[in-house]
Amino acid sequence: MASVFLFGHKGLSCNFTRLLGVFSRGYFWFWAIVAIAWGTIGSIVIVGLPLIESWGTIKSVCMGLFTNDRLMDKLDDLNHRLRALTMAVPEAERIYLLELEKTKKTDEERSI
Repeated sequence: MASVFLFGHKGLSCNFTRLLGVFSRGYFWFWAIVAIAWGTIGSIVIVGLPLIESWGTIKSVCMGLFTNDRLMDKLDDLNHRLRALTMAVPEAERIYLLELEKTKKTDEERSI
């Protein structure tokens, strides 16, 4: 039933023309600006929201792409040295684990 009203024998545009008359130049510019703004805002939302939503994953992938293998080797070497130190001095391992817990708690408090 609505289609008969909207698209009657002369169509929707004809019905608007009858109601509003011929568009003046100012009225045409208004609708042109509305259409451009609608398209621009829609494009920004369509592109922006998925980027914002998946930013963490994008950042992780980029870090993985550009991480240097030598840097990873150095980090592994430092981890082996730290492990050797903590095994040599049992008290150092306990202190290290306590400091690690404090750091995690501090990071959690900052993120909240």
